[in-house]
Amino acid sequence: MARQAVSAFIPSCDATISESVSATSAGSIHTIGKNRLFAINATQDITIAFGNSTGVAASATSSSFRIPSGASIQWDTGTAYDQFQVFNLGASSASVYAILLSVM
Repeated sequence: MARQAVSAFIPSCDATISESVSATSAGSIHTIGKNRLFAINATQDITIAFGNSTGVAASATSSSFRIPSGASIQWDTGTAYDQFQVFNLGASSASVYAILLSVM
């Protein structure tokens, strides 16, 4: 199912996700469900990978998709994925924050 362009997203009623990821390490796998919109940012450069809890799990590495420090990126897990994992590229611990979104 295709999503139509919208002008605004609002926070969903789900709890926010936050974690501290050690330098040059992968964080926890976060299973949020299929077709979920979320925004993510971090205090260090990170990478992100997507996976599926009933198939190939998310496995972030230093060569996964890069999100620069301080950037806020929005993602849609679509129909293929229901989880994500981040990898900290920085030389110090990264604080990673994600919030699930709803379409307004």
